[in-house]
Amino acid sequence: MITQNKQVIINRILKIRKKAVLRREEKQFEASSMGDIAFLLLIFFIVTSSFILRQGLFFTLPSPKAGSQMVEKELLIEVSPRAAGYMYDGKLVDREEFEKIVQDRVKENSDVIALVYMEDNIKYNRLVDTLSLVQKNGVKKVSVKETGKSAEEKK
Repeated sequence: MITQNKQVIINRILKIRKKAVLRREEKQFEASSMGDIAFLLLIFFIVTSSFILRQGLFFTLPSPKAGSQMVEKELLIEVSPRAAGYMYDGKLVDREEFEKIVQDRVKENSDVIALVYMEDNIKYNRLVDTLSLVQKNGVKKVSVKETGKSAEEKK
């Protein structure tokens, strides 16, 4: 009977050990899948960040050492934005007409320069609209001049 008791005790001890081993195995944490997920997230953010589009108007400003240049009158598109349209060549024209004028001038010579005269009383969004229009239609060089008077008064 003692041997049978010993056998029962040994079996109980073995069961307890098996449970302890199983508990230890359950508590283990597999970190390799977490590393894979972190690596994939890193790749995802690197790839998606390179596709961010620049929006807005971008200019290359002249260097401080650059001097003034003489420009032929035929290369200039002088415009003064108004609350309702654009003052071009002494006439008030709407957006579509001015856009056609710019397209025609760019077709004649791709090196045209837009000279935008801004008056004090004109809102800033009209300047942005004018710059956007000339840039969209292929004008690569733009000059902005703030004046207290309009382009036709200046002449």
